[in-house]
Amino acid sequence: MLSPNEIEALPKPLEKQFRNLENRIMADIVRRLKKANEMTSGAEYQAERFLNLGVSQKDIERLIGNTLEISQNEVSKIYDDIIAKGYARGLNLVKSAGGDIAPYKENKSLQQLISAVKSQTNNSFKNITQSLGFAVNQNGKTVFRPIADYYQKTLDSAVLDITTGAFDYNTVLKRIVNEMINSGLRSVDYASGHSDRVEVAARRAVMTGVNQVTAKVAEQNMDALDTEYVEVSWHSGARPSHQVWQGKIYHWDREKNHRNPQSSVDNSDKSSIIDTRESNFKSNLAKGLINTVIEPSQQQKHQLTKAWKNQVKQAIVSGGRLAPKSRLNKDINPQEIVNQYAGTGNLRFFKNSDLPNEFITLPYIVGYTYDDKIGKYVKTHVIQIKYTKNGVHIFPTMERSVK
Repeated sequence: MLSPNEIEALPKPLEKQFRNLENRIMADIVRRLKKANEMTSGAEYQAERFLNLGVSQKDIERLIGNTLEISQNEVSKIYDDIIAKGYARGLNLVKSAGGDIAPYKENKSLQQLISAVKSQTNNSFKNITQSLGFAVNQNGKTVFRPIADYYQKTLDSAVLDITTGAFDYNTVLKRIVNEMINSGLRSVDYASGHSDRVEVAARRAVMTGVNQVTAKVAEQNMDALDTEYVEVSWHSGARPSHQVWQGKIYHWDREKNHRNPQSSVDNSDKSSIIDTRESNFKSNLAKGLINTVIEPSQQQKHQLTKAWKNQVKQAIVSGGRLAPKSRLNKDINPQEIVNQYAGTGNLRFFKNSDLPNEFITLPYIVGYTYDDKIGKYVKTHVIQIKYTKNGVHIFPTMERSVK
């Protein structure tokens, strides 16, 4: 199959499309606000509002429709890549091990699964785009507002502030832009009330389908190879409970695979049963063909470990400093912090970047960062979220950064 890095890259074109949708919607709101500001009175705005009632909704639908059409094409490309590259590699592996497996054109069960997964993914996108909106602060509480409602109420409130002289245009514009950036275009699950940034929801929809396909191919390859062993991929930034079992080789009991928890054992124990979900993928191992070693130091990436603390102490004694400049505590899950706290901090723009950095003070210590003023590593409650075109990067930073 495809490598873990290749699989991780599959949803990126779709994430980009949904980020573009977010940018277009935000730009459209700013454009309408500018137009409203150019009117000479509140009465003129109300007349214009009445004439254009429903126009903004059609514009929203057009933007979303275009994104959905592009997304469906991208979904087809993703699974074409899986078959063209990943399945072909699996075929070569099986043949090199003396096994036999049907070409994709003859593999009816896999064809049916991919067809179902494509449909499932596209339906997920439809659900995402039918529940778009912004999370805003209302009387001290975060409230989700559907996108059409946000359009009209935001413009109405802005025009009222400007025409009554309560605030000037630039102040109102800054407030609305900050509100949209803090929230990001979001998709809400109305049953639970939980919302995610739209690109996160889109990525999850894609990866759910990709995991199903890769698991099916792994099963078929195991049958062809007559092997019971799998290697579970390793990735940086994994939650602590996953670090103990990723990047290792296991015996896989397929009948019990989805009913038993992951087991943290070393490579010599072949009696374990694992369930490889989320960002980890199974690779088939033919007996005697492959010997993989994961360096223990890789598991420490982005995490605060006892060994790293000892290195810090040695560096301080010798008057030096270790890279990197900061480390998250080992029990911190970066994605959970982003999901829970993104949009609640202070935004700051830096040179050479159109996207902001966000500084958030959390109610607990998140890790260590190096204080250049005193030449020591210090504990901190503050995290910095760096927003980029490819996602976000999160790391501890100095507490004075938010002042």
